Amino acid sequence: MTQYIYAMFFMSGWFSWWDTAAYGPNIAGGLAGGLVGGLIALAIALLVSKREVKQYENQRIATRIDALRRSIVDEFAIACDRLLNSSPAECESAFYRANHAATEVLLALREIRPETQNFQWFDQEWKSVHEIYERQLILARVVAKDARTPVVVEPLKSDELDRATGSLTRLTNACHRWALQPVERWSPPRDPKADEIERS
Repeated sequence: MTQYIYAMFFMSGWFSWWDTAAYGPNIAGGLAGGLVGGLIALAIALLVSKREVKQYENQRIATRIDALRRSIVDEFAIACDRLLNSSPAECESAFYRANHAATEVLLALREIRPETQNFQWFDQEWKSVHEIYERQLILARVVAKDARTPVVVEPLKSDELDRATGSLTRLTNACHRWALQPVERWSPPRDPKADEIERS
């Protein structure tokens, strides 16, 4: 049976048109070209896929970092609200909580690239608050004369109260705004005087 089939196809002249010398190189070249093209396409697809995965991971990490930064400034704004509304007996603990939160905000602002004016503005405003409250706490400790005695901070003088309240209000408002915005849109509050000059 096998011999019959062989004779039928190959001895009957059905494949007499086939010329291995003429068609063989073309077929081999086509197969080789297809294989090389397929490998190149596969390599390109892998590179593109790897790059897209890396971009997605970088975006996901950046999103998480931005969310953390917004959480940090929001916590600072809450601490400032508590400090502004604290009683003389609560002032010390409220100040230290706000100071700790301010340190975290400064660290977060320092890491943002490209650099902006946010760090310098925040640092200057908080230094003004820190100086006033730290001086009041030192005086309160001197009056207490004993580390075990509760520290009661005397009310601020009118000029110091105005300075501290002004700085805390500006810091609080800015941080409340930053907590709701993407980090790339963060900016210090505009100077009201500059706005008046522009409008005029």
